[in-house]
Formats: sequence, structure tokens, C-alpha cells
Amino acid sequence: SGKNTFGIWMPGCRVKAGPDMLEYPYHNLVIHTGINDIRNNYHAPVSLLVKRLEHKCLDLQAKFPGMRIFVSSLLPTKDPGLNTLVNEFNQRIKGFVNRHSNMLVISHQNL
Repeated sequence: SGKNTFGIWMPGCRVKAGPDMLEYPYHNLVIHTGINDIRNNYHAPVSLLVKRLEHKCLDLQAKFPGMRIFVSSLLPTKDPGLNTLVNEFNQRIKGFVNRHSNMLVISHQNL
């Protein structure tokens, strides 16, 4: 990680990991959401998971003002029950992203 670095890859990084992981103020940050937190917390409300993500995004913007945050929507799964939660998650991230400046959603509707 540094000034001449294109980006940083943090596979498997959980929502609870936060701005302390980033040292250099990148101009753009892409958060590729994953299914693990929904699958592993199947009985946890999606609203709680999205609220955690929103707080992390706000923490990042507070630490790095002007950073644009792109939040990638969840991809569909083969499990119809899980897809109900995926769809709810995706709708909720659109809701919080639309309430904040410098945040955008990357949608995967055509997949």
C-alpha cells in the first residue's frame, strides 16, 4: 500500500474490518460485497448487516474526505431462500448509498 499503488486487495475482509486497514487515502474504493455474512448470519436481520456496512462507509469517508466509495451489490445464488435476502440486501444498500454523497452502487442486474 502506498502512493504509487493502484489499489489494495483484501479478499475475505469482513464488514467489521474498517478504515484502520487503509493507510493511504485512495480516491476511489470499491467494496465488493459477499454472501458470507448473510449466509453465516442467516438469522441476523439484513437491516443490521447493511447498517454495519453503512457505518463502515461513513467511517471511511470521515477518515478520507472526498474518497468515492463504490458498493458492489450481491450476486444471486442458487438458493431461492437466500436470494430473498440477497434482494433485500441489494435494495437496502441502494437506499443508504442514495442518502450519502460520494457513494455509488455497482449493480449486477444482468447476471
